[in-house]
Formats: sequence, structure tokens, C-alpha cells
Amino acid sequence: MGAAPAIISLSRWFPLRERGTYYGFFSASHNLGEFFSFLFVGSIVTFAGWQAGFFGSAIAGAIGVVIVVLMASRYARIERVAAGRAVGP
Repeated sequence: MGAAPAIISLSRWFPLRERGTYYGFFSASHNLGEFFSFLFVGSIVTFAGWQAGFFGSAIAGAIGVVIVVLMASRYARIERVAAGRAVGP
């Protein structure tokens, strides 16, 4: 997907007054994710071997996808309600 669609999503989901805060979270998430992945995967590899590092990364990625999908569906629902198109779940 990339950064451009993410920025468009931020501009559609959050009002101008709050947008800077959420854009800051978005910008910092890449560095924080890299930092925590080194700690997380390094710990797994230390205790369970290098093969387990791949499974640990996959599990963390799957959890991240679920969180993003849940948050995106919530904000899309809010956007539909605000636009008067509150049809469906």
C-alpha cells in the first residue's frame, strides 16, 4: 500500500484539529516497530532458535493486521454515519 494511501486515510478519518497527532503516531510507528521487532525477534531467536524467529514475526504481523482491520472498519463505519450512509454493519 505505502505511505500515500495511509496519509489519505488519516486525512479522511480525523478532523484537521487532531490530524497532526495521528500523523505523528503514524510517522513514529515505523521506527518504534523496527525497535520492538529487534527486541521481540531477538528474544525468540535466543530462546527457541532462528526458525522460531520467523514464526514469531508472522504471529506479530498477523496481530498487527487484525488491529489495523478492526480500527479501519471502525473509522469507515463512523465516516459512513457522518455522511448519512449508515447502511450495513
